[in-house]
Amino acid sequence: MLTTNKFPSRLLMMALAFITFTAHLTAQEGSWTSGNRLIVQGGIASPVANFGALPTTIQDLIPADGKTPQGAAIMGFTVGVTDVFRFTPNLALSVSLDANYNSFNNEEAARQLRSGVLGGSLGGVNLGPFSSLLGVTSFYNTQAYINGTLTGGIRYDLPVLAGLLNVYANAQAGLFYGVAPQSEAKLGLNIPLANIKADATINRPQATATAFAYKLGVGVLIFDRINVGVNYVASTPSYIAQTTLNTQVSGIQGTVSVPGLGAISAQTIANAITGAIPSIATSPGGTRYDFPTNVLQVTIGYAF
Repeated sequence: MLTTNKFPSRLLMMALAFITFTAHLTAQEGSWTSGNRLIVQGGIASPVANFGALPTTIQDLIPADGKTPQGAAIMGFTVGVTDVFRFTPNLALSVSLDANYNSFNNEEAARQLRSGVLGGSLGGVNLGPFSSLLGVTSFYNTQAYINGTLTGGIRYDLPVLAGLLNVYANAQAGLFYGVAPQSEAKLGLNIPLANIKADATINRPQATATAFAYKLGVGVLIFDRINVGVNYVASTPSYIAQTTLNTQVSGIQGTVSVPGLGAISAQTIANAITGAIPSIATSPGGTRYDFPTNVLQVTIGYAF
């Protein structure tokens, strides 16, 4: 008995019906050569450059004076609206409001935190060869990056087939609003042979900032209705990080001797666990740092 896969065929028929309907609607209304249309769009938002850079050490994730932290953002999504007012068939004024959502790579951050401990020393002894004797735990939890832009500028359309296919380029500038997410890192060091435990917790509250932003893009407009675009959005907001560090050592009184590691004190263990963590800013106002936030948006929208 012969069987056929009907699902792809149905999708193709639905797509052809939608294109036919859109073309018929455009034909009824006439080609969009002047006037206003609102485009509602959505798609993917991919972090670019430092915004998506992965850390090689835990120091890359902690803001410090004069140093920009790695973003460790992963691919997310974008939604927005664009109002386009055509003065001529080629030239238009466009204003866009966009929101982007990008999660943080917590898994890589926790791995780097663990590597920082095993790459350190305890009482002058490198911990790497003794990793089997140590119980090192690491946890990193950071909320997602959320940012938005309100920009305006010029859009230039070049009709390839009037009313059927246009290619365009746009350039906009305006305001960026960003949210540097709240983060918490926990690091544990356990030496079962001596019943010693040490824990460190790093906290950084959420921060917000506004800055100048610009957007450059290209795309195609199909049947004067379907808008497919690629945009590069860039801004460099300045945030203030108020990072705090707390450590706790338990299970040790005075100094004890651990096979292979020698004499160990509570202070020695505290130094080992905090040695994997960057120095925390002590200024009352926290650490101010610039954070380049660059996003590549790939969207599809509909012009009403």
